[in-house]
Amino acid sequence: MRKTAQEHFERHDIIHVLFGLDTSMRQEAQADGWTLFGTDISIGDIKAFFDLPEEKELIEDIGWWPITKTYFRAFPDYFRIAWKSRKLRKKWKWAGNRAYRSKTVAAIRREFGILRALG
Repeated sequence: MRKTAQEHFERHDIIHVLFGLDTSMRQEAQADGWTLFGTDISIGDIKAFFDLPEEKELIEDIGWWPITKTYFRAFPDYFRIAWKSRKLRKKWKWAGNRAYRSKTVAAIRREFGILRALG
């Protein structure tokens, strides 16, 4: 896996950990919602992610139809995520968060005001 792809997937995985999400299709969609509303990710970062051959391969492996159905079903979650993200003390840094990797998840959640995703 190329370094750029590895960095993007690591950042995505961190979102799962911070917001207490599993890797079910529904919670993958929720992770994307938290990424959009709870981090400082840029449109350029999002475009770069979808331009990665590794991401395109993953989408092809899963299939567009299952992904579309999942995101459609998760659409109401995005309103709740947007609302809850307003209560964060600060947005998670999409890039430049290496210093936090030596902290406990509990300490990071306290600092940012992160509660469980939608629980």
